[in-house]
Amino acid sequence: MSWLDRNCGQGVYVVGRRWTFPEVAQVLEERYGLAEMRISLPESSPLDDHRLTEFGRWTVQPAEGGPVRHLVQYARTHESVRAAENVWHMAAYLNAAADVQAGVPTTSVRADRDGALVSTAAGQSPCVLIAAPPGARADRCPDPVAGVALARTHQVLAVYDRPARRESAWWEASGDEVLATHETAAAAVPARSGDLSAFLRSLNEWVRGRLEDLRAGVTPGEEQALHGAFVAERLYWRPSDMCGVGEPAPCTGTPGWELARLAFPLRLLADSETWLEKATALLIAYRNQHPAALNPAALASTMRTATLDLLTRPAATAQVWAQRDAALRTLLSHLPRAEELLRAALSRRIGS
Repeated sequence: MSWLDRNCGQGVYVVGRRWTFPEVAQVLEERYGLAEMRISLPESSPLDDHRLTEFGRWTVQPAEGGPVRHLVQYARTHESVRAAENVWHMAAYLNAAADVQAGVPTTSVRADRDGALVSTAAGQSPCVLIAAPPGARADRCPDPVAGVALARTHQVLAVYDRPARRESAWWEASGDEVLATHETAAAAVPARSGDLSAFLRSLNEWVRGRLEDLRAGVTPGEEQALHGAFVAERLYWRPSDMCGVGEPAPCTGTPGWELARLAFPLRLLADSETWLEKATALLIAYRNQHPAALNPAALASTMRTATLDLLTRPAATAQVWAQRDAALRTLLSHLPRAEELLRAALSRRIGS
């Protein structure tokens, strides 16, 4: 039974307050059986911001040394607790599969004494006790190793219950909806960050003139459960290999959408002249690991999917607005010739 089912009843809890250090120690001992712990506020958390409403995050380590974990306290609202449960249940599922199938681990969560992933003490807010994967975060994508890891993740999640949240704006949102979303996002960026009007004019031109044409060249494929946050900046690496991925943002969508985001990352498109070569290598690695997922034509259309995702996804900072503008100019100026080269390379290397 979930924390919501046990505690929320028919009401919605109001936001409370952040715990004190003694209260953190009490929760650790009562809910997790952990006593004599060093508790501190992390200077910078190695864990991803999974966009849930939080009160606080603490670094927790045995006094005599040992593994470092993080205790995260959530707001007592129906929305935040349900979202937390969805994140950590998928994370636990992926980690169990990684143990059996030699997959890539994700952020792990320690169950409390009752076996619950999202825990609570009497009268307290819900919380989770989590640990990052081994290694350190580094942006090395697109890397073929990451393509193999994503393919394994998609294979595992093919039988996972589809989350309620769908990632479909890139395929379904109307031009008016897309532009309204961008205008709202631009209005939230502080004026001191820079003038975004030129970026908005370019987006308006591209959305009005290219959106439907881009969609016409894509076959979206079957939807399934997706990690939802399998992107370059959330991957963990040791010096020689990839060793983990940050916690999921569970959603339902097409594997091609998530693959496109990994193969054509924003930073690479904005800065590098080798983006097509690197994307091709990652797509081949994905296809070799999971040949049933996408045929060469569908793999090649991930370039259009990446373009559509950039056209429809709002940006939160002026820096990302500028990077996205540069990335879109790269993709739109190279279509359809680069897509033809990509399709030929995939067919030749895969043998299809």
